[in-house]
Amino acid sequence: MPDNLTLCLGLDRVAVTQYHKYNFNSFCRFNDAYLGANSSGIFTLDSGDLDDTEEIEAFFELVTSDWGIPNQKRIRSMYISLEANSDLQITLYDDEENQRTYVIEPIHLLNKQHTAKVIIGRDGKGTYWMLRIDNINGSDFSIDRIQVVPVVLGKKPSLT
Repeated sequence: MPDNLTLCLGLDRVAVTQYHKYNFNSFCRFNDAYLGANSSGIFTLDSGDLDDTEEIEAFFELVTSDWGIPNQKRIRSMYISLEANSDLQITLYDDEENQRTYVIEPIHLLNKQHTAKVIIGRDGKGTYWMLRIDNINGSDFSIDRIQVVPVVLGKKPSLT
């Protein structure tokens, strides 16, 4: 399969989705059908008769941010509203690219909406933080909201 990269802009939320190793150079929604195109023609994309033997690797990363707080901070916990049918992996990166990895074990495994709390260790601190969420073993997931509970530290970073 070619090493294509396809970007999709959802205009309703102005959200970009990236598809890697997707065998189409373009795709769109026309009426209620999703269509993909490549040099072999135009194809209807649907969920019927899928080859379920290959797991789909999926992840997303949020932008690095200080959340509008110039001080260094620790993350005490996170609340993630989600739907999933298996475990998810969360990786947090601070501004010095130290990383911490946690696993969310969903309460409801049949893609039912719920909120999971992730307790974060106190060993990291930084002004800027970035978050990545990966599926594990090809799990299906949807994240609706992420709420971070920071502990704001008294020391502001130096400007030098």
